[in-house]
Amino acid sequence: DGASAPRASGPVEGDDSGNRKKKRRASTIAWIVALVALLGVGGVVAYNLVSGDDLGSSETQVSVPDVRDRPQAEAEQILEDAGFSVQVEEAADTDIERGNAIRTDPGTDSSVPEGSRITLFVSSGKEITEVPDLTGMNTEQAQRALSDVGLKLKSQVEEEPSDSVDAGKITSQSPGQGSQVSKGTEVAITVSTGAEKVRVPTVSGQQLDAARDNLEGAGFTVNVQMVDSTEPENQVLSASDEGTQQPKGSTITITVSRGNQFTMPNLQNRNIDEVEGLLKDAGWTGSNIQRDTVNTIDPLAIDRVVGQNDSPGSTVSKDATITVRVNVLGLP
Repeated sequence: DGASAPRASGPVEGDDSGNRKKKRRASTIAWIVALVALLGVGGVVAYNLVSGDDLGSSETQVSVPDVRDRPQAEAEQILEDAGFSVQVEEAADTDIERGNAIRTDPGTDSSVPEGSRITLFVSSGKEITEVPDLTGMNTEQAQRALSDVGLKLKSQVEEEPSDSVDAGKITSQSPGQGSQVSKGTEVAITVSTGAEKVRVPTVSGQQLDAARDNLEGAGFTVNVQMVDSTEPENQVLSASDEGTQQPKGSTITITVSRGNQFTMPNLQNRNIDEVEGLLKDAGWTGSNIQRDTVNTIDPLAIDRVVGQNDSPGSTVSKDATITVRVNVLGLP
């Protein structure tokens, strides 16, 4: 027939190829968009992990304020107002007044998350220590002993005489041994200058009782030494260190007469009847006169003392037997 054949209604080969290209391009774009989105989420997660925050949350960083030397209540309020939870601990401090803030942990100006717990250290005052016993030490030893326990020796040292503590040694201290004081406290001491010196009274010639009273009244101990003497009984003959300066409390020895001697008189050429009287006048208290006879033919020399055993001026016991040589009539 001369008529042309009708066109098919289905897609032609060229159209199928174009559609496939469009689909591939749309798929590629979708994958790129998905990959970019995934990378964005991963970056956010990584940032939060590095910064310490969980995904979807963030913590505010706060700087710790300086509360040093503020009263405890005020320091706590400042920290709480800054957004922190406060825990209080006490610590000894030599510079910060008791009850005031010393420091915080974390320290001042540290940057920490809001709501963190801050430890506030509050001063309990100076550290307490016990005062050692310094008596009997010299100043150098005392300084070392105090330093060992965190105390100081007061620079001004008092002095006083002492009968019981050697010169240069400590007699007393303040605060006393065993006192509980803050470290850094100064301890005052008093140092012995040795025994106080006192003038020894002059007591020679006094009676024993009077001399003893005078010496003991001046602060001395009295030692009595009795000796044979022609001086009256109980008369002080001498005293050690009399009239000099001596340590108070020292011992003074006094020599005291027993009063038991007399000085022998010269009996030569005296009549025997005079002898006893002469002896009594000299202080003799005895009763026995021994006569040794010497023969003479001189009638005028009879009963005359021509010798004596104890020479004139010698010291003799008051109750001694006296021996004299007396002339009697007879051939020599």
